[in-house]
Amino acid sequence: MGEKSDEFPVLVFADGACSGNPGPGGWAAVVCLRRESLKDAEVVELAGFKDDTTNNRMELTAVGKALRHLERVPGAIAIFTDSSYVINGLTKWIHGWKKGGWKKSDGEVVANARFWKRLLELIEARVAAGLGGVEFHYVPGHSGVPGNERCDALAVECSKGGRPALFTGRYGDYLRRFGVDLFEGIDAAAASGANGGSSPPPARGKKGPPVYLSLVDGKVERHATWSECEARVKGRAGAKFKKCRDDAEAARVMREWE
Repeated sequence: MGEKSDEFPVLVFADGACSGNPGPGGWAAVVCLRRESLKDAEVVELAGFKDDTTNNRMELTAVGKALRHLERVPGAIAIFTDSSYVINGLTKWIHGWKKGGWKKSDGEVVANARFWKRLLELIEARVAAGLGGVEFHYVPGHSGVPGNERCDALAVECSKGGRPALFTGRYGDYLRRFGVDLFEGIDAAAASGANGGSSPPPARGKKGPPVYLSLVDGKVERHATWSECEARVKGRAGAKFKKCRDDAEAARVMREWE
């Protein structure tokens, strides 16, 4: 288990899936509430199906369902997701959207506005009540992080109309049953940058390396190298890709791809 697991009193993995985009979709979240002993921590799996939706809406729904489940639970929440759309929306764009009447700079109405509004309400109510803040961490999809892989499997099964057996119980039992260590791989993700859910991250100084973006079946992913990006889009109908100079350009492109 990760050495820094004590830093996450409430741990959440969230993911969404959609077949057709729009089409039938599924969402899933795995919630872990720490106790004095990690083996006695409480794990709750949440998941659901929607017959006509999009991938982005399922990603947003997964986060919203987790926050709703934790509405009265004290402690800082760390949410790990492979959706750059969710993270950038909640840490960079949402306050500007709200100030602008939920319209983008080009005057177009923000896509999925009702989902964003509800998420903002849940986060702000939590902070106002003194229950603790919410941080968002990016986890690359299909990179072997057990919590993300478990969420993805549940969301995909739901999107296909399945009804997976959802777990509720002690962490020790969860680990023995599924072999899923929710704390494996999260330290690296947290070290790469934690973004508060109610304020934007600090501005970057000098520009870093380029960012490669891919869009496949409505889901955006960031890549550190072109070879990773190319492998994801190659042979996929309707896929898009883009090399961005920095995070600012990447954020603009993702807004255009909403």
